[in-house]
Amino acid sequence: MKQIAPKKYAISLYEVLQDASPSQHEALLISFVNLLARHKMLAKADKIIKYFELYADEKANVKKVKLSLTQPLDQALQKDIINHLEKILHCQIKIIEKLQPDLIGGVTIEYDDIRIDGSIKKQLALMAEKLKC
Repeated sequence: MKQIAPKKYAISLYEVLQDASPSQHEALLISFVNLLARHKMLAKADKIIKYFELYADEKANVKKVKLSLTQPLDQALQKDIINHLEKILHCQIKIIEKLQPDLIGGVTIEYDDIRIDGSIKKQLALMAEKLKC
């Protein structure tokens, strides 16, 4: 028997949960886990969860934006950034913070295939490059 890909399990689970009332979710999840066990797919549960989250975000028009910073954002600044990005990108935003002390300061922003590097490390590298010429 050909195995079903983790992505297909994730999409199927999402669709089933969307069509069900919240009171049915627990029973459906138990049935889903039993299905995975019967199909010997429990080892792929992490991938299925990852695909489920990606699919759910896509359906809800949510983008994950990765911010690399030297220190954690305070909640007020994080709200401001989310509001600003939501206006620009016309979708809901989920912030994923990654602490990177080697940036020295500033921030890098990544979403989809776009990377905006506003770090001091990058600015110093650009200045060093200009000084070489």
